[in-house]
Amino acid sequence: MLFDAIVISLAALLALAGLFQFLASRADARTFPPPGRMIDIGGRKLHARVTGTGAPVVVFESGISASSVNWIPIQPQVSTFAATCCYDRAGLGWSDSPTGTFDADRMVADLAALLDRLNLPAPYVLVGHSYGGLLVRLFAERYPGKVAALVLIDPVLACHWAQPNSTRARAKQRGALMARWAGRLAGFGIIRLATSPIVVRSLILPRLAGKSESTEGAVYRLDSELRKLPPEIIPVIRALWCRPKSFRAILAHLAALESSFAALQNQPLAVPLTVISAGNTPPEGLAEHRAVARLSQRGEHIVAQRSGHWIQLDEPRLVVDAIRRAVDHA
Repeated sequence: MLFDAIVISLAALLALAGLFQFLASRADARTFPPPGRMIDIGGRKLHARVTGTGAPVVVFESGISASSVNWIPIQPQVSTFAATCCYDRAGLGWSDSPTGTFDADRMVADLAALLDRLNLPAPYVLVGHSYGGLLVRLFAERYPGKVAALVLIDPVLACHWAQPNSTRARAKQRGALMARWAGRLAGFGIIRLATSPIVVRSLILPRLAGKSESTEGAVYRLDSELRKLPPEIIPVIRALWCRPKSFRAILAHLAALESSFAALQNQPLAVPLTVISAGNTPPEGLAEHRAVARLSQRGEHIVAQRSGHWIQLDEPRLVVDAIRRAVDHA
């Protein structure tokens, strides 16, 4: 009898938690509707925000778990001299979840379909941050006639992730495990509660995280990057990350990381190419970024001395100026 009562109580608690998440997600959808347009690319919809006028169009590609929200500080500045488009890859931001195989080839094909549905004229200036830098290079190899210039913002390093060593492989496995559990917990509102302002401001999360250097470092880096965004954006990011689909998308991206590098052919590029490295990039990373810049006869390598990985937040003017030069060259 006691066991039956416990099971029934747990089932009721989970049902209430699931209802809480469902109702809160409905409220988020009303409070934070897509700021752009939902574009059908064939049975699925991707969210895209197009601003500005002129040609060539500047297209922004986000990092492995980021969305169009992360370009909010940059897009309005670029829109003063060019048409711009930032979007959410499948599963991230406001976009629908991916279906079937979701690898780098699928991501690049999704972008090509989106730009076609938006009737944005090619060729484009492609701006990619981190993993997005890898994706825009793949796009340039698949659709060379559609690319006018590339700007890579601290692109993800092949020397670290194409064939990760045991340390990085374990880090990736831990990240995948955390994303898998976070996705499950998100379905019951646990992520929503854990990221509420009251909890974040308290000492609850640091105590739960423990005193390990890795967890404290991760929490500090996340907090420091979020503080660089406009304050009104933080509730939007929280609402987006309280949904299970965001963590499923992260899992899909992590699973596709090595194969994404394998798909890249490192072909010479006939368009202007700018690579911007973070100031804390290790020597082997700087060497790789210089080699990528040399793929184009009009390649340029810049080191953002005052920036971490999110250069567009640390030194936005440097990024905007690089995009302006790319537009002018194109």
